[in-house]
Amino acid sequence: MKLRDHHQRTTDRLARAYRDDAEFRALIIGGSVAKGCARNDHARSLFERVRDFRDWGVSDLEAYTWFMTDVEWSWMSGTTPMEDW
Repeated sequence: MKLRDHHQRTTDRLARAYRDDAEFRALIIGGSVAKGCARNDHARSLFERVRDFRDWGVSDLEAYTWFMTDVEWSWMSGTTPMEDW
């Protein structure tokens, strides 16, 4: 599977940002797209099952915003995502 444009742009941006940093030896990209098994319905199905499991007390937008800022973008603030503890 070819990387989607937004995935490619992010990968390129990370490579440029760390290319000349001697502390970094490699950029390792993982996930379903990198493994070649991504499907649009997988992410949606997981989201719906977690959302419907119980009342989480937050809207879909609040949950998405938390996930993006605290998990996907945690490298920007230098924090560790909760699932990596």
